[in-house]
Amino acid sequence: MRYFLMLIGVAALIAFDLWILKQAGEAPPVPAPSTPWGGLIAASGGVVAVRSGGAVVGSSEATGRLGLATGVLPAKAAAPAPVAERADRKAVVQLPDAIAGEYIFGFHDRNDIEAFERAARPLGWEVAGRLDFANAVRVRRSGGGSSLEELLSAIPTPVEQSPNFYVRNPAPPPTDREDLSGRPGFGRAVLEWLGVPADNREWGSGVMVAILDTPVGPHPALEETIINRLGEPGGGADDRTFLHGTAVACLIAASGRGIRGVAPSATILSVPVLDESGRGDAFTLAEGIIRAVQAGARVVNMSVGTHGDTWLLRRAVEYAVRNGVALVAAAGNDGEERLLYPAAYAGVMAVGAADAAGRRLPFSNRGQGLSMVAPGWRVLTAGSQGELAEMSGTSASCALTSGAIAALLSRNPSMDASEAAAILERYCDDTCRMGPDEETGCGTINIGRAMNRDLAGVYDAAVCVPYLWPRRAPEDDVVVTLYAQNRGTEVIPHLLMKIMIGAREESLDYYDVKVGASVGRDFHIAVSEARRPDGVPIVVEAVIDGQSDVQPSDNVLRTAVRLRPE
Repeated sequence: MRYFLMLIGVAALIAFDLWILKQAGEAPPVPAPSTPWGGLIAASGGVVAVRSGGAVVGSSEATGRLGLATGVLPAKAAAPAPVAERADRKAVVQLPDAIAGEYIFGFHDRNDIEAFERAARPLGWEVAGRLDFANAVRVRRSGGGSSLEELLSAIPTPVEQSPNFYVRNPAPPPTDREDLSGRPGFGRAVLEWLGVPADNREWGSGVMVAILDTPVGPHPALEETIINRLGEPGGGADDRTFLHGTAVACLIAASGRGIRGVAPSATILSVPVLDESGRGDAFTLAEGIIRAVQAGARVVNMSVGTHGDTWLLRRAVEYAVRNGVALVAAAGNDGEERLLYPAAYAGVMAVGAADAAGRRLPFSNRGQGLSMVAPGWRVLTAGSQGELAEMSGTSASCALTSGAIAALLSRNPSMDASEAAAILERYCDDTCRMGPDEETGCGTINIGRAMNRDLAGVYDAAVCVPYLWPRRAPEDDVVVTLYAQNRGTEVIPHLLMKIMIGAREESLDYYDVKVGASVGRDFHIAVSEARRPDGVPIVVEAVIDGQSDVQPSDNVLRTAVRLRPE
């Protein structure tokens, strides 16, 4: 019961600025399917277009941020580049995550590369890697080597240059944080929450998903999974060395040990880009993307990231997009208002983490360009020594989203990978602010809705989690957005919202609410009311006039708002 857990989460302690929702207890351990029709798979067909809700004031719709079937995705707003692409020959300033003494140069042709190598060695510089793609060279200064400025004065002028940056798995979020206390986790029930049917054995069939991570190691949950490897796990290494990549693979395609991935029939392509310490670099990650595309991957999962922008990694992303490959990356676990790279690049599906109440977790990075949020709190997956363990963070969210794209592609073999990614965005459940926002992107992933988008006759009006706006001054009113979303497959001719805030009652009428659209408005609560010990009770009900709602459990929300004591 996805919606029941969301209600529990609303009732549990939710801090936002100085406002909280009243606590009402812990979530039950096993949620039921998110929709009663989540197990039904519609026949493949065209994409349902989501259009404006007409002249309805206060309506919004999650139309998605990735273009459909274009081969090139629309650009995200450019994130601040951490280093200028220098046309002069001056030294590049070291930045966070920059590898000391390492740079990535791009040359005009191979002749320039050979001339560079001849000039670099006597100056104490070595070539640590070459990539025919973009005539790229990874260079490293050895002990006693000349300065970068001296090197640049002695070699053919690079067409491109930037520092090389460390790439890592997003740091594991601390589970003992006070703001994570009481957050409902997913455990073994994550697929039910996502709307995946009990029998999804064929999901992912014919689709190769590349995992750019630590190597995917052996695990009982992956015994029946087809795994191809570009680079085998190191001989004799303990399985804990490869735990992250293995855990990610299980979330995508596991089919044993009592757990299932989203797409159990997908073929996994393990492309190691991190060493045994869990650390890699931008050059190796860019090379991994290119190798995965050339090997036939249709989905590339990158539960890795860096704070540094490099020209080569950006070019590798553009190459994958041009070749119709879906790129999925973790937003990061730093709690920052910016995304890690490659998630920050245009064309990459950037995924944040949510709890079982559908709320963004406080450690999950946010910002412009975030695509959506997906389960990322205590999700059961592969552990060490063949056991199972819980995984938290945007790495898990990223993997589940990659599995969802693979599932869509397997059900629709002619579908472009970027189209599958856009469909996932379009059929997200609206959360946080009404419509797309920088906290949760297009909302919370709902695989059941995406897979059943062509199933006719589904009417479902869902009351969304209220959004509490931050106050700027102590005397300011509490402002709360109360809204509902059309999560069915048909236009709702007449949607009635019945709202009670304390003793106030109000009815809102909305007509011709399009599929995926959200409708509602802001309400003000006086400070004097919110300071009451029990707060201000709120009841919101969504009623579809003249139609039967397939999921009445998400039609009513009861909560309360109170001012946190000063």
